[in-house]
Amino acid sequence: MISTITLDTYKQQISSGDAFNLSDSFNGRVGDEQVPLVVHFKERGLAQQFQDGLVPFLTGFVGSLDENDQVTAETGEAVSYVGTSDDIVGLGRVKMNLPGTMFPQEGYFYGFLGLQNADGKRVTTFNVWFRVYNGNPDMFVNKAPFRTELQKLLDAVQSLIDGANGDLNTWKQKLTDLFTALSAQGADTATLLTTLETKIKQDGLFTQAEANTLMQTLQSTVNNQLDEFQSQFNGPAFKEAQQASLDTNMMYGEALPPYFENSFNHVTQGIPSGNDVINIATIADAHWQEEGATIFDGYTAKSLEHYQWCALSTLYNHADALIALGDNINGDEPTGRLNMTLMHVRSMLQTKHVRTAMFMIRGNHDNGAGHQNTQGQSADEVLDDDGIKNGFGTKLNYYDEVRDGDSLYFYKDFPDKKVRIIGLDSTDIPLEKKDSNGNYAYDTNTAGFRAQQLNWFANKALMLPNNTWQVIVFFHIPFPNAFGQWAEDNSFKNYHNAIAILNAFKNGTSVNINDTSNPDFTISGLQADYSKQGKGTLIAVVNGHLHRDDQDTSVLNGTPIIEVTTSASFVSSIVNDSKQRNTNDEDAWDLISVDTKGHKIHCYRFGRGSDRDFTY
Repeated sequence: MISTITLDTYKQQISSGDAFNLSDSFNGRVGDEQVPLVVHFKERGLAQQFQDGLVPFLTGFVGSLDENDQVTAETGEAVSYVGTSDDIVGLGRVKMNLPGTMFPQEGYFYGFLGLQNADGKRVTTFNVWFRVYNGNPDMFVNKAPFRTELQKLLDAVQSLIDGANGDLNTWKQKLTDLFTALSAQGADTATLLTTLETKIKQDGLFTQAEANTLMQTLQSTVNNQLDEFQSQFNGPAFKEAQQASLDTNMMYGEALPPYFENSFNHVTQGIPSGNDVINIATIADAHWQEEGATIFDGYTAKSLEHYQWCALSTLYNHADALIALGDNINGDEPTGRLNMTLMHVRSMLQTKHVRTAMFMIRGNHDNGAGHQNTQGQSADEVLDDDGIKNGFGTKLNYYDEVRDGDSLYFYKDFPDKKVRIIGLDSTDIPLEKKDSNGNYAYDTNTAGFRAQQLNWFANKALMLPNNTWQVIVFFHIPFPNAFGQWAEDNSFKNYHNAIAILNAFKNGTSVNINDTSNPDFTISGLQADYSKQGKGTLIAVVNGHLHRDDQDTSVLNGTPIIEVTTSASFVSSIVNDSKQRNTNDEDAWDLISVDTKGHKIHCYRFGRGSDRDFTY
């Protein structure tokens, strides 16, 4: 479709208000690549015949979006003479193919067109008004759509809302209250808004100073509303938790039981915060099992709710991260159900109420290798690495974490706190390998770090922006020489090499590793140098697996290794914790609060057990 406008080279005076009503205006759309435009030039209302030597060739378009930005279309953008049987040659009708650069932003803007002959004589038109409509949101556009100053302010308000931890329905009412409050603010806000409206109608410029003043007024009102909402939201946390956990969107039906009231308040009220504090909710070894389980009975009954309640707590204590520390499922189920069970656990941790960065770490039970029917059977009976990745959601990077491709190990930075959380995969073993009898070469209790993961750990994860940053490391199976375990050194492949890397990081030295003691875990030429980075601060190493609380400071020369007990209450021939159910001892997990300035750790305990304190 070709648009035609008639432009007069006579510069008669018109008001900016009249300009919007001129027929000599043109409509475009953001993202248009090339728009044909026919321009009929006149002089004082009469057809311009170019008898003065002008040729029908446009010099181009020069227009203004605002005082700091211009759009132009050069003469090289294909301008040609257009003639029809009704035209008289020389009346000044020309065609210009407007390029995509003419339509970078949504809104009104103005400019002028000009003609020029070979001798450089130039005639320009009066301003022509362009209106550019918003384009297809899926279309690639080089410049961001034009936004008025008012829209930028509204975007800022929306950003505050999106960044808050709250229920959507409640926020709808709060947003209504916000703008009601704005209307009642009096002369300052009202005057600014009226001025803005008047200037828009007069095509005046809304200055940066005026925008800043209005922004401050809006932000002050929004902050007051947020403070009021926060004080209400942090009321009796337990009662609100009951209401939230009854929400059908939480995917499970049981409300937080009354016997957890004190525990829930303990991990949600009075928790320190700020740039010198990082809070990490940590739940380990819940061993959820779908088969035969209900909320009242089954092997690990109510473990699914345990995930829900842990995730729910982050809505109140504003934890920076939530770590599901392995053995998230029990794995003693038919193969086809394993992945569904993993994803069911993840759905409980990623409810709509939770905005906290959440990560799942693999335990030795998560792939189903402990299933009694898989020993000696095909590796198809268990979940391979891709199956675990699918269950954990590692391919999607929900929280902007850094992985080695889509690996089961990762790190997540918190720049305002200068803390990096690292999650490792301690079940990094060749699960598919069989021994001479056709059984799996590595049983369900074997741990290991293979060369690729350790190289990434040493040369990516532990290379920090600078050594004012601090690191905390999570993985499921602890080092065999920690806590006086029963495990033999050979049950955890390459653990001593991981310790060597951590010590080099702490001391600001280098490490070189070549280890061929086990063909499946060979390390060749691993080198990492931390001398330029300087001595590093390792907050702690946190593990699960042992189903008990424990701590060790000897293995890493003063750095605490923290063992977190199981969240499950079991029923089996070996372990029967059924008497714990329906009591405060039914569940157990921690909110690990780190004071990075004071180098202190306080673990707030939910459920059975008690708080613990560490220094580093």
